[in-house]
Amino acid sequence: MKMKSSSSYDPLQGICGPLDEWLEFNAYGAFALEGGLTMVAPFPPPDLMMHTSGLQRPQDFAIHGLLIGRPFVEACPTPLNELESILDFGIGVGRLARMFKGFAGTYVGVDIDRRNIEWITDNLDYVAAVRTIPRRALPFGDAFFDAAVSVSVFTHMNARDCIFYLSELKRVVKPGGYILVSLQGERALRRAWDELQIREMLCMSPSAVLGARDEICKGSGYCFVPMNTHLTSENYEYGMTFVSEWFVERIWSSGFSDVRFHHAVIADFQDIAVFRIP
Repeated sequence: MKMKSSSSYDPLQGICGPLDEWLEFNAYGAFALEGGLTMVAPFPPPDLMMHTSGLQRPQDFAIHGLLIGRPFVEACPTPLNELESILDFGIGVGRLARMFKGFAGTYVGVDIDRRNIEWITDNLDYVAAVRTIPRRALPFGDAFFDAAVSVSVFTHMNARDCIFYLSELKRVVKPGGYILVSLQGERALRRAWDELQIREMLCMSPSAVLGARDEICKGSGYCFVPMNTHLTSENYEYGMTFVSEWFVERIWSSGFSDVRFHHAVIADFQDIAVFRIP
C-alpha cells in the first residue's frame, strides 16, 4: 500500500498537518523513507506490544494504529486534532496515542497497568500519563476535557464497570463534547462464529460464542464472558464483552443528548459508539 501524499507533504507537522496523510505515513511512509522512523513516535518494546495488542513488529503495531486511528478520526464530529484537550481512557502503550505526536492541545492517557504508564511517560513526551485505580473515580475535575476516546476497554468490562466508567467519562467531558468508545457488537460475534482465527484470538469456544450470540440477538442485548487473566483481580474483572446497538441506546445512552454508531469500522470487527454530552 502506498502512502497517500504529495511530494510537498511534511510529516514533521505530525497530527497538526493533514490527518489522512499523517496516519498513512505512520503505517507505511515512515518505514519506506530513509530517516522516516525518526519522524514518528517511538515504538514500545516487543513484550509491551504483545501485552496490549498481540503484535511484536513495529510496522504491524503501526498499521494497527492506523486501523484504529482512522475510524476514530472519521467518527468524531469535530476533528480530533483541532480539540484543546483529549482523554485517552485505557491508553495501553499508545496504539492510538502514538498518532497524536505534535498535538497542540492537552493529551492525557490513563491506564491501570503500571508498566504501560511508565513507558508512555518515558517515551511520549506530549502525553500526560496517569495510572488509575480500578473502580475509583477518575482524578480529574468535572467538564475537564473536550473529548474522551477509549479503544478496546469497554470490550472487556463487566456490566457494573461499563456503567461506572461511562458515567465517569460523561462527568469529565465538557457539555457539547464527545465520548468515543469501541465496542464488540453483532459483526464481531458473527465473525467469531464463522472464523476459527477470530475465536482463537478471543479465546472463546464455539459454545461460548453461540451463547453470546443468543444473548445479544434474543436476550438482554449484553453479554460478558469472564476470563482469568493477568488483569483479573479483586478490584477488576476481565472478560469479553458484547453489546447490541439497541442495548446501548436503551441502557447506556441515558443522560446523553445523542448516540451514534459506526458499525465494524475497526478492522471489520469493532464498532465505535459516539456519545454526545448535553
